[in-house]
This record gives sequence, structure tokens and C-alpha cells, in this order.
Amino acid sequence: MLPILELPTELLRYICTFLDIKSKLQLEQTCHRFREIVLDATLYRNIILDNHSLTDVTANDVLDKLNHTVVQCISLWHCHNINGILFKSALYLFTTVTEIELSGTAINNENLVFIWQESSKYKTLHILRFMDCEFLNDDITSAISCHHPSLKELQIASHLSQATAIHFAKFANFLVLFDAGGVVFTKEQVKNVLDFVPLLKTLSLPNALIDDGDLSELVPFLLGIEILHIEDSDVTKTGQQYLQKTLPNLTVFV
Repeated sequence: MLPILELPTELLRYICTFLDIKSKLQLEQTCHRFREIVLDATLYRNIILDNHSLTDVTANDVLDKLNHTVVQCISLWHCHNINGILFKSALYLFTTVTEIELSGTAINNENLVFIWQESSKYKTLHILRFMDCEFLNDDITSAISCHHPSLKELQIASHLSQATAIHFAKFANFLVLFDAGGVVFTKEQVKNVLDFVPLLKTLSLPNALIDDGDLSELVPFLLGIEILHIEDSDVTKTGQQYLQKTLPNLTVFV
């Protein structure tokens, strides 16, 4: 059998794409050949940290060991000890990262506002998701006061209020996708979102308080929408057929 180090570089690089960050960093220490392969910039475009024991300090230590000039996506999943302060000591991330996902972290209002403000300056961030982040609350609206010129997709925590969700939409008016899955919107609030985000193509409000009788009034606001998720609303199959007949370019999920 061929020794692993005699395999072609391209094949070894491909194998390394299946390793997590910790394993890559450990492999790097074994020999010069693996160090060269593991330090290949393409292996660190998408960073996923899924570890209950990680803190902001240890996560930052991991990021500092990477060729951070090419990091494009960073996802923090189930990192319950991370409140987001690591982004303040890793400002370089905002020069390259196009996607940030925070799911099940302890991020607080202050640090999410920091991410919003810094990424709006560098204009590289296109996708921001923060879900199941229990330490966020509606007081964040008083601190979000600058428009985000590059954000295209926004998915927000389900426990935030309708007013907070609309506030985010107001200051991210270049969005093409807006997902406020667990937030319960009324018909008028749906109109508000659509007013603030004229370029929107995909809208996900599955718990919206709307029914078939509201649809004719909403049609003028839905003219640019291509995908609409209203699964847990009171809109029936009849309402779905009405929307798709009235707006042929719209795909509706009820």
C-alpha cells in the first residue's frame, strides 16, 4: 500500500477538507509536508466552530492560527460560552468574511451591534444569521442606527419582537432574503417589512397572522417577491392558489 505521504498533494488536500479545525491544526504539527498542505488557504474559507467548551478567548486563539486573510464564512454553533467579544479582537475578519452564523451562542446586544457596525464599514458581509441566542433582547433597537450597505440575507432570533425584526429590516434595506421565522407578524407589519426592503426576493414569515381575506391587500406589496414562506399562518391552499394565479412569478409555501 502506498504510504499516505506519497499520495498526490491534490488528494491529500481534498482529504483534509473533511477534518475539523482542531484536527487540521494537530496534523500541521506532524511534519513539513502536512504543514504545507494544511496551511493551504483554501482549507480555511469556511470555518465551523461547534464546541460547548469554547470561549471567546479559545476561539480567538484558533482563529489566530489560521491564514485569516481568506476566511469567508464563520459559523459558531452551540458555543454557549461565547458572547461575541472575540470579534472585537479579530477585526481582520471583517475584511474578508462574507457570512457569519451564530446559533446557540451567548452573544449579547453589545457585541451583535459591534458586528453590525464594523461589517457595515467594510462592506464585505452579505449573510448574517443569529438564531437561538437567548441573551439578545429588544433593547438592541436603540443601538442599531446605521444602514448596512452590503447585507443581502438576514435571519434573526425567533424570540425577538415584531418591532425589533422590522427595525433590522429598516436598516438593511438591500436585503434579498429576510427570515424572521418565529416572529409573529400582523398584516400591517408584513407591509412594513416589504416597504422597507424593496429589493426583497425571499420572505419567510411562517407564523404571520394573516388569512385568505388579507391576501388581496398584500398583493401590491408582494410584486417583487419570488419565494414566500407562510407555512403556519391561516392562509389555506385556496389562498395559495390565488396568490400564484395573481402573481405568476411567486412561489408560496403554506
